[in-house]
Amino acid sequence: MPGSISCKMDSTCFDCSRCLESRLYVPVGHAWLQWRWDNEQQDQVWTSCADIEIVAGGPSPAPPSPPAPPSPPAPPSQSRLVPGNSLQSGGVLVNGRAQLKVQNDGNLVLRDTRSDKSVWSSKTSGHDNAYLDFNHDGILALRAADKSRLWFAPVHGTPVRAELQDDCNFVVRDASGKSLWSTHSSCSHSSAIVV
Repeated sequence: MPGSISCKMDSTCFDCSRCLESRLYVPVGHAWLQWRWDNEQQDQVWTSCADIEIVAGGPSPAPPSPPAPPSPPAPPSQSRLVPGNSLQSGGVLVNGRAQLKVQNDGNLVLRDTRSDKSVWSSKTSGHDNAYLDFNHDGILALRAADKSRLWFAPVHGTPVRAELQDDCNFVVRDASGKSLWSTHSSCSHSSAIVV
């Protein structure tokens, strides 16, 4: 084993420091010391170990390099939520012509921006400062300012994301991409733009 030594002591000498001094370079710092006593007259062996601090003898170990600065957080997606995210009152998710908005009146509305028509809503107006919460347990719920639940997506499975698709469908998916719940909505098929 690198860095290990063997020191044979006789019955009159229990001082291993002479062996250590002459046989091994030990740097200053934290170390583990393990030793063993063999009884040559009987079949007995004792072992022990200690957590020690070397305070003199060799140079101190080099100080650890400073940790790398943390990476900047990834910008939030404009079209999806992951557990731990929320969408505050007035907040929107956008993907192509689809827009999901937590309206200031507390209604969660999915809108086709080309036709400016609502294709789905939570029907929860009358609750100022409501927010959409995708908690760490995977529950996607619209909550009132007092945190009471106004609406939730009845999801069965382990959701990892809630995403607004560009076809105006809002879908909760598991890690494999399987849909666990959706609004079952779609954008209007008309390409006319309402002005």
